[in-house]
Amino acid sequence: MSFGLDSYNYLLELIINSKKQTIYYTDFKKGIEGIINRHDIDFCPVKAHQIAKIEFKKNIRSTFFFLVKSPLYSVYKVDNIKLIKDIINMGHKIGLHFDPKKVGLNMDTINNECREQINILEKLLCIKVDIISFHRPEKRFIGMKDKLINKLHTYMPEFINQIPYCSDSGGVWKYDDPAILIKNKKIKSLQLLTHPIWWTTPENLSSGEKIAGHLENADPLLHEVAANNCLPYKIYLRNKGKLKDE
Repeated sequence: MSFGLDSYNYLLELIINSKKQTIYYTDFKKGIEGIINRHDIDFCPVKAHQIAKIEFKKNIRSTFFFLVKSPLYSVYKVDNIKLIKDIINMGHKIGLHFDPKKVGLNMDTINNECREQINILEKLLCIKVDIISFHRPEKRFIGMKDKLINKLHTYMPEFINQIPYCSDSGGVWKYDDPAILIKNKKIKSLQLLTHPIWWTTPENLSSGEKIAGHLENADPLLHEVAANNCLPYKIYLRNKGKLKDE
């Protein structure tokens, strides 16, 4: 499967034809079966909104996870707040996309920072946030049974071990083929992670080229930030001889 809007529409049609409903993490915890459709927003609220509109028209529900402290976009920006609130009005849910690596190793510090970021997101959007998604999580967070500040997180065992988990991280499918999982009638529930940046950019481009196009007129420092947060873009810049100190 290529990565573009046509392909994403095809993926959504597979979900619709499977008769599996799309659910939230809290629904699954209550025993409701279905597809937990997740979006981690690493680069652009505008592209998140574009995907949200497509899903809304098809009656697909998703959870969109936004970074509170990111140099690549700002949730404080008025235009972005409007976009995210519109995503909420479409019936989607909002979660915190949290990068613990920027905080340190101490769990008390991580908990305090996570609490602060959730408070910011809740005040900006006038909502209650009940789910966290780690950004590029370390191994200790994958399969971690414990909640974080009494909030669910997307890498708890029930979400990645007890049901199939499929991700498009890096612009390639990892862990499994989503089409096979969705079509399999024996599979009642699964977690599907997609990143809007891959699907709302020309599908003939590589992952690195997609990021390069998105950041075409951005400050050079943002290219460094993107490379440090996205391996395909780091490889792209390295191959172009554009990485400093390399």
